[in-house]
Amino acid sequence: MFDPFEKRTRKFLLWSLFFLFIIFLTFLFFHPKFYENENLESFQYENLTTEEIYNILLTKLKPGDLILNKPISYSERYFYQSNKESLLNNKIIFFIYYNLFELLINSMGEGDYWHVFIYTGNGNLNSLTINGVSLDVITKEFVSSNYFTVLRPNVNDGTKLKAVQRANDRYIDQDIHYSFKNGLIIVFFRGTGINIHPRMRENKLVCSSYAASLYSPINFNDRNFRHVTPIDLIDERITRIILIKNERGFYHEA
Repeated sequence: MFDPFEKRTRKFLLWSLFFLFIIFLTFLFFHPKFYENENLESFQYENLTTEEIYNILLTKLKPGDLILNKPISYSERYFYQSNKESLLNNKIIFFIYYNLFELLINSMGEGDYWHVFIYTGNGNLNSLTINGVSLDVITKEFVSSNYFTVLRPNVNDGTKLKAVQRANDRYIDQDIHYSFKNGLIIVFFRGTGINIHPRMRENKLVCSSYAASLYSPINFNDRNFRHVTPIDLIDERITRIILIKNERGFYHEA
């Protein structure tokens, strides 16, 4: 049941309002510098069924791969989210959460993503959420409700295995926490192009900076892991695109 006076709910609503305020100020005072990737149009897309994409995804994925995703629609995302134990299962909170992120994503142009996972093998996904370091499983529902891009870091197998081990350790230890504040700071500096790097604690991150931290000291797009957005992980020097599912269809590396 929705309780606006419950501590976690109050905190979420407060940060949501502050998030909206930051977006408003960004567009009011700055000309946002957003990501665009014309290379997305150069891929050869296919129209495949969810079953076919699911099978290819499980076949192609390797431990250490990074998955950037965003929901296809409000209804698809809520259906997928409602099967999890989370603050976002509440319809009112989810409505606020979804529309705030949708506002930001629509403004930032094609190619921007809501969340980042690291694939740890056996169909398992590890990521940082508002509930802490969490585990997801790749299912047909995940495939049908999300657009995603799979990135493979161009590093040796030892580095990938170390990143996976770090992710597994972080899940056991639960020593990394999601920070709305740091997320707002990252969004603001990304949108405005201001190159100020505020001090952020290593255990107070968002999903993209958490994923980047697993591969530290590698600096995606020359950024310290604390300041990495999902798009920063698409760095042609460090990662290559293995799979894409978006509005155009489905692509996978031969």
